[in-house]
Amino acid sequence: MKELTCLIAARLGSERVKNKMLRPFADSCLLEIALRKVLRSKHLSPARIYLSAYDEEIKAIGRKVGVQIYNRSEASTHEPVAPQVIWSYVNEIRGDHFININACNALLSVETIDRAIEFYKKEPIRSLFSVVKRPNFFFDKESHLVNRFNGEEKYKRTIETKMIEPLYEAAHSIYIWDAGFMRKEWAMWSFTKNDPYLFEIPIEESFDIDYPWQFELAEAIYKQRRSSETHALSR
Repeated sequence: MKELTCLIAARLGSERVKNKMLRPFADSCLLEIALRKVLRSKHLSPARIYLSAYDEEIKAIGRKVGVQIYNRSEASTHEPVAPQVIWSYVNEIRGDHFININACNALLSVETIDRAIEFYKKEPIRSLFSVVKRPNFFFDKESHLVNRFNGEEKYKRTIETKMIEPLYEAAHSIYIWDAGFMRKEWAMWSFTKNDPYLFEIPIEESFDIDYPWQFELAEAIYKQRRSSETHALSR
């Protein structure tokens, strides 16, 4: 049985969205939302859920919700950083399989996290990475079509998306990987077939916050969903 250790990493040093992890977000903050979400997972033991943090303000959120604290180094909070520095916890936290959840994505559901864990545990795969399916035309900078068109040329000229082979875009939400491979190669996966396995998640749950406008939009959507869920439960 593949027992997973969950680790969420957070720091204060966001440049594009100041204080992103702790900034007020829907009566909470992104970090607290992420930590409470994984605590609701039916496949993760609270004793195996860690917050990786250097800053005391970040650690305080972890203590508030009751997760384990991994004291990351100051060097690991800067960019760029060597793999051995950012993933140093694999040599200090015992575990054979790890799952990382991106706290910058408040719209990711606990149901999708559980579905990914169930798939990883059941299937003979070494790693898993969340992606979204993009059935659209993609071009390089010289106007060459990147993905394959499976239809007659006349339909290609009309940009018929029903006949284009989809590409898969990194969702940067869920990462699951084998610790043995990490300790040997200092990489989550080899970028060969099914390593990582591309695990498709709903596009509406793949909203990674990198800019202030994304923060505001994600908060509005999150509040609307929460209001709808509350209304449904009260009926």
